[in-house]
Amino acid sequence: MIKTVEKEPFQVILSPVLADLCLNGEPAQQVDAILELVTDIHSKSVDDALVGRLLECLHTRDADNRIRIQRALVALAAADFPRAQKPEMADWVPAKEEPAGTADRCALAWGDWWAKQFQDQQHVDSGVSCAPTPAPAKSNPSLSASS
Repeated sequence: MIKTVEKEPFQVILSPVLADLCLNGEPAQQVDAILELVTDIHSKSVDDALVGRLLECLHTRDADNRIRIQRALVALAAADFPRAQKPEMADWVPAKEEPAGTADRCALAWGDWWAKQFQDQQHVDSGVSCAPTPAPAKSNPSLSASS
């Protein structure tokens, strides 16, 4: 039996905790603990509920925390969708002095990548397949005659 997780409870419970990631000057130890929790409890359904908040926190002015959030997003992407093409923004290393709009562009690119993965996963989970249906096996008359 596959256990499913409702998005809303995780959003309600963890939203205040994840909000700390968005604060400028949040202690690195606390950010690491929060992101460790997120990666420890990760599953596709949990990540579907939490990734949006992580993407919002990529806008924090604290470059060190942006790096930590970026690493967590890369780890979650690899864990949830190991066969997916590596996101182009996975190599982005947030810097203290970035050109205006860089974090916005990367957060949007991440959002697009995650949306595509979850959309593709829904198609797989729906049981709809484009693969041809195999032809039914034919009985071998020579085997039936010898019985």
